[in-house]
Amino acid sequence: ENMDPRRMNRLIEFFRIFINNQTVVNTLHETFRRSLIESLRNFQWRIPSIWCSIHEQAKMLLDHPSKSIRDYVAGLDITLSNKNLIHEPDVNQFVDDICERLREAIEVYDKKPLINASNQAITMEFEACKALNFMETVLQILKSFFFWSRQPVKDSLIRIFPSLCEMESFGANNDTLKDSLLISRMNIGTSYLHEQLLEALIQQLEQVCMNPKRHARRTAIDFIQNMIFSNLFNARQYAKQLHRLVIKCLFDEQLEVRLSASTTLSSFYQCGYVQVTDKDLQYFRMMSKIDGKKVTLTKNIITQHGGSQCELYDHVILIIIVGILGLCAIILSGPYDISSFVPDALIFLCEHSNDRHMIQKSIHQCLSEFRRTHYDSWHEHQRSFTKDQLLILTDALISHSYYV
Repeated sequence: ENMDPRRMNRLIEFFRIFINNQTVVNTLHETFRRSLIESLRNFQWRIPSIWCSIHEQAKMLLDHPSKSIRDYVAGLDITLSNKNLIHEPDVNQFVDDICERLREAIEVYDKKPLINASNQAITMEFEACKALNFMETVLQILKSFFFWSRQPVKDSLIRIFPSLCEMESFGANNDTLKDSLLISRMNIGTSYLHEQLLEALIQQLEQVCMNPKRHARRTAIDFIQNMIFSNLFNARQYAKQLHRLVIKCLFDEQLEVRLSASTTLSSFYQCGYVQVTDKDLQYFRMMSKIDGKKVTLTKNIITQHGGSQCELYDHVILIIIVGILGLCAIILSGPYDISSFVPDALIFLCEHSNDRHMIQKSIHQCLSEFRRTHYDSWHEHQRSFTKDQLLILTDALISHSYYV
């Protein structure tokens, strides 16, 4: 009965004054004040109007300079995720509100350096610091959602996903931010996603794959693997859509994005989400042997898959690399056995083992990985090859320095 708001009216009113008081004496006093307000959790759903005021104030403190206050705000806002009552703060509304601010923070952090060096004096850029504080607090809130909530994945969290990919480039010099981003994306990808959430997330992934930031595109492609592995049983209907998306990313202008797309395609083949067909094998072989003189065919292939427009010579090189990466995906899709398509794919790949350095490196990495995964069972797996194929493969697998 001590939790009855009617009996504790004066104390609750005192806390309401505390909440509305905008005067901040110092960080220590503000921390104490927030800790005292946090004790209202004991009243839970009995004081909905107070909770609305608390969370409105908390949103203003997401970029506060003091980490202790930001930690308090992140710990407070996780209570949103388990609330379903009409008169209490709504998690979707809260995340939508901070989503716009998060995009603004990303733009600020992109344009302004965190540290300025002028006249031998090093200063921290105020706006960039606020943006970084805001991003770190939002990531902490997202991690708390998944740790404490019974139903962590909301529609609003899907809408915030593109920002989680865009921030990937910021983690290069910030290990804390990098780890928080990875955990937040992994939490979304490994959660149960029903049909509506999956469809919404795939739409977001398609948008991110057109993002001008290469880190964002690569992150989205890597994320697809985790999402499919965790939702394989209810994502079958999106196999063709995701297959087209991954093939499109094979034509990306950045090599690291193409390599990630090849790895993701190989994982699709390996888990049976997408079946390897003879048509795929011949298509990748055709691209790996494309003739630069066939200008129309070359441009049509690039246009069909949404590749970037560039010079004819670059078109030819890009298509050859895509063909090679596609063959690598087929070869590496069976680390424990040899499918019927692997012998032919390996022979097609060996035909390019002496090509230019960029192509040669991908081929050598693929062959090295194939040798590593099949080494212990090679006495059985070699039966899938003909004698001529084994001779070609042995010559490709043995380093040329061996003969020297």
